[in-house]
Amino acid sequence: MAEKMLESLPQLIISASAAFATILGVLKANRSRLDKLLDGLKMVSQDINRLTLHDEHLSDEERLAAGERYTRNGGNGVTRAYYENLLADYKKKLE
Repeated sequence: MAEKMLESLPQLIISASAAFATILGVLKANRSRLDKLLDGLKMVSQDINRLTLHDEHLSDEERLAAGERYTRNGGNGVTRAYYENLLADYKKKLE
């Protein structure tokens, strides 16, 4: 039985290599679509973080965590300033 497996091993390697090459080709051909999808997901994630940060019905901790994610992922501008003010106020409350 082991002998038959060894005999078929080269064919299995060739088949696996061909399948891998096909998968790489498909990924390469669809890279721009995947990049657009990932960019869209990042935008949605940033929007969720921004909305969470500004939601006064949530706890300070939830809002601050969202603000941290927002800034870590490149968020800037007015929302970043809002987050930094909220963080400073929170630290003063803890003192």
